[in-house]
Amino acid sequence: MIAYMSDDAATILVVDDEPYLVVLVSRILRGDGFRVLVANSAQEALVICRENPGSIDLTLLDVIMPDQSGIDLQACLANEFPEIRVIFMSGYPYEDLERRQIQIEGHNFIQKPFTPLTLTKRIWEVLGRVSGD
Repeated sequence: MIAYMSDDAATILVVDDEPYLVVLVSRILRGDGFRVLVANSAQEALVICRENPGSIDLTLLDVIMPDQSGIDLQACLANEFPEIRVIFMSGYPYEDLERRQIQIEGHNFIQKPFTPLTLTKRIWEVLGRVSGD
């Protein structure tokens, strides 16, 4: 059984270059009680983080985006906002990312497509707000 802690709602920044995915993930997360901010590029995500210092709990980052990879974006965010946790997501299999020399080992990762339950559970795990088995 999974028990979700009911303290203040977490704020999630969803960053993906596919608008339909951003809309879908946002609906899922809002339905689960999260506050959601969205960005369709790494540059937009940086602006949102700078406009909302201290209020974003977690970023859900696409690994491969046209303007800047999620890995590079996370490195920038970690310098300015070390408190923000991250989950990388990708439609590419983990092995393909390794072949492209994209290193996500040691980071939180979720494979697209994912179910709403899998996504929400993973977010709560990363936020450290899940208790039980």
